[in-house]
Amino acid sequence: MKRGQAEYAENIQVLFENNLDISAKLVGGDPYSDIAVLKLTNKNNVDLQPVILADSTEVKVGQTAIALGNPFGQDFTMTVGTISAIGRTRSDLISNYQIGSVIQTDAPINPGNSGGPLYNISGKVVGMNSQIQSRSGSSSGIGFAVPSNTIKKVVASLLEKGFHEHPHLGIMGKSLEQRDRDFLNIENNMTGVLITNMLMDGPADKADLEPGDIIRKLETTSINSMTELINYLADNTKPNETIKIEILRDKKVTSIDVILGSRPPFIQN
Repeated sequence: MKRGQAEYAENIQVLFENNLDISAKLVGGDPYSDIAVLKLTNKNNVDLQPVILADSTEVKVGQTAIALGNPFGQDFTMTVGTISAIGRTRSDLISNYQIGSVIQTDAPINPGNSGGPLYNISGKVVGMNSQIQSRSGSSSGIGFAVPSNTIKKVVASLLEKGFHEHPHLGIMGKSLEQRDRDFLNIENNMTGVLITNMLMDGPADKADLEPGDIIRKLETTSINSMTELINYLADNTKPNETIKIEILRDKKVTSIDVILGSRPPFIQN
């Protein structure tokens, strides 16, 4: 599937609470964030009440989380729990890229909950239920939701262009560990992201970053882990933007300007 040329899914039906089902068509989809936009083909008989999206940066661990969905085909099911963690990263399940700033909840989420809203106690949507982590395939109290701020950005792009561009640095890396510090003979309390490999002719390669460099800062924000790097890029940058990256190379601190690229479009045969 080429960007901007999504195959329009057929036979999509949207079921409403009064058991009225209405056909819909796919406006656009973004596999990198697990988000799609549907358009009802005939909504004359439906009184639509749009949800209110909260600011997901204000979500705190311990807050009430309310998940809605159709787990195992059980329509309009509500489960309640808490926000277990924020700022997680999760694979989009199609590529090796990660969804940033993901919300973790222990509100029971099962197959069929995906795409349903995750509300706060005020009835505002903080995220969209997306994945679970489970050995059995059913809820183990570890569910994940795409944050509402990501939804706002991606949906706006899908409505405008039919696709969404994600910033791309073009590195493979890992959070700095003690064995890395020992091997590199650097300070024991140093944190950051060790670049292990790079995409040839990618943004980082073109800016002369190198495997072995340790990323310490993006702009003025300290980067202590790969998760923090992914979240910063997802939340604060966009393609074709120039960002200043502070690195440690050969035990010397230096700054390099990098022009971010875009993640490659999905191709579906």
